[in-house]
Amino acid sequence: MDAEKKAVKKVSYGELVAKLLDSLAVCVDEEKEGRTTISSKDAKILRKELIAAEKESLVVSKDTLLNWAFLVHDFNRIHVFGDYAREKGFETTPLHGTLIAAGYEMYVRRVCEAIYKITGKGLVYSGQAVKLREPSYTRRYLKGGVSWCLENIVKTDAGIDLAVSGINSKKQRAVSFYHTQLRNELEKPDSDFVTPFTVPGNVIERSNIEIKKGEREASYYCLGKKPREEILMMHPASFIVSTVLKLSSRRTGSPEGKYMSMDLNFHNIPGLGIFETMIRLPKPPRKAEGYFIYVFDAYCVQNDMPIVSGRVTCSSEKEIKLD
Repeated sequence: MDAEKKAVKKVSYGELVAKLLDSLAVCVDEEKEGRTTISSKDAKILRKELIAAEKESLVVSKDTLLNWAFLVHDFNRIHVFGDYAREKGFETTPLHGTLIAAGYEMYVRRVCEAIYKITGKGLVYSGQAVKLREPSYTRRYLKGGVSWCLENIVKTDAGIDLAVSGINSKKQRAVSFYHTQLRNELEKPDSDFVTPFTVPGNVIERSNIEIKKGEREASYYCLGKKPREEILMMHPASFIVSTVLKLSSRRTGSPEGKYMSMDLNFHNIPGLGIFETMIRLPKPPRKAEGYFIYVFDAYCVQNDMPIVSGRVTCSSEKEIKLD
């Protein structure tokens, strides 16, 4: 943990903006064939917009934690009951990794909006990989909220990838969003973005969870944001984690399973209604420091259309009998 407690080393924003513009084929104050041109004034405005986006902290209350748990059907007793959490050594119910990821989604949306406003380049939020530094975050560790630190930008065939950290008030890295995929809006998507897919392999757990009218707005209120028309991608994506935790609790009789990382792909835009989540039988676990580490492949669909797919890595003190 010593390395994780060190303050995040910030890359200069001048360098980051230059990498971003180059990745998007945008020039400043010069014209080149096949590239978009913006003024140096607009480049400075983009820099200011990106800095402002970082400062929008996610600050949550005890009530927020409970509201989020019920919205995403995360009924792990540590996340819901303060007395039980204290019995297990927490000062109160710990923060949910999925809630932090939803707060991060709002940051990504603001970044995309700033890029479009200044450059005219439309980007689609199409996936992210998340590493949780502490699977059960204490409120004390994240006192003052979680803000964001853009660390790197990489050009890809489909668009760009962002490497971003969620940091606490002491500038310590709490969460790593090390692979955030922003796909060019005009880039032709893979076929599974627009057509139903067949879930391969053995499905060992399913859930059917509905996002009802009013719950879309409630998810934004949990983040301290004004509701938007679209449903947060992390709302149905969180059903994957909740279903994995439900599987762990049901098979072991213990609610203490922890998720350590999420690698998610976003396919189609979700709407109100029922989402079916399916968890595949994983490979045998590996054992590390007294824990069993499981990697689950998961799929979330709505009306047979793919919404989210990905992989969740979890740890459990007990071995889970799955077959």
